[in-house]
Amino acid sequence: MRHVCVTPRCSAPLVLHWNGGGWSQIPSPSPNSTENFLNGVTALSANNAWAVGQSGLQSFILHWNGAQWGRVKSPNVTAPGGYGEINTLRSIAGSTANDLWAVGSADQFLIDSMPDSATWQPRLIGR
Repeated sequence: MRHVCVTPRCSAPLVLHWNGGGWSQIPSPSPNSTENFLNGVTALSANNAWAVGQSGLQSFILHWNGAQWGRVKSPNVTAPGGYGEINTLRSIAGSTANDLWAVGSADQFLIDSMPDSATWQPRLIGR
């Protein structure tokens, strides 16, 4: 498996791939026109990597399928009273595609994947 590097950059995420001899930039989605940040990455295999961050006020999850990065729907916590919170994910780790953990903040929340990895569900862990 080769290493993947993800670095935040305003306007567009910067994703770099190391092929054993050099770095190359890999295109990735940028859903927000002003702020897209990637903060963490985990690679389970050459065709199964995950990156997390923030796009605008929303959390941002990307999945690498071996050919391209695609956006995965991620949950966002709403503040009491229905006000928008800044939701950001800072790190992701796991042992399989069905056992991933992403952590970040919006008054502190934890997000984990459902057993089928089809959806992510927020679980508040306190303030």
